[in-house]
Amino acid sequence: MKACGICRARQLVAPVALALAVAVAAAHAQPAGLEVAATPAPVGQDYGPFTCLVGFVWREAVLNDFVCVTPDVRSQAKQDNALAASRRSPNGGPFGPDTCLSGYVWREAVANDHVCVTPATREQARNDNLAAASRRNDLRTAFGTYGSTTRYYVRTDRINVGTARVFLYDSATRHFIRRWKVFVRQHPTAPGGLLYFRTGVLQCSGPVNAYFRVQDGTSTRRSSRRYVCASV
Repeated sequence: MKACGICRARQLVAPVALALAVAVAAAHAQPAGLEVAATPAPVGQDYGPFTCLVGFVWREAVLNDFVCVTPDVRSQAKQDNALAASRRSPNGGPFGPDTCLSGYVWREAVANDHVCVTPATREQARNDNLAAASRRNDLRTAFGTYGSTTRYYVRTDRINVGTARVFLYDSATRHFIRRWKVFVRQHPTAPGGLLYFRTGVLQCSGPVNAYFRVQDGTSTRRSSRRYVCASV
């Protein structure tokens, strides 16, 4: 009898637990289609405007050095920092206490970076600084038209290779009107990928009523809004 009593108790508790789970899920649900309801970025992927494309990491030669470089360059910067004292002249010199031993120069990855490194490493730091913007996951997005019926295309670079999503939102309600899943191919001349997608959406002749946004499938970062007049 005791065992049966336990069975009946479990039968009573199970529906209550299920109802509670449904209620919690409903409380956290957001209206489908709203831009603000987009999936949040997974921890460790979206680092804001300093997010690097896949294959690059922060150099971290000094505090807050967010220049995107290859992992071997970051390792080199860490090693150079560890050896900094041994590469400075113990007796100072024309540049004071930061004077380097013969064969070494200041790295100058950022202003006032006086870590002593080889000339090749300093040149690498300069080149990385010049390439910094192209290695960030900025989702630089533009649009244009194609065909005699003037339909919109969307073009995005500084995006990761792989899948991405293109959204068309109503500018008044911020609900998405249409969305597409697109494959991003490797950019032929720059880091990351290149998205070119013909949406089929017709251009209208009135005021702007919609906007496009692109979402990176790897980092979940989104592009800025690109406003259009769309026949929807």
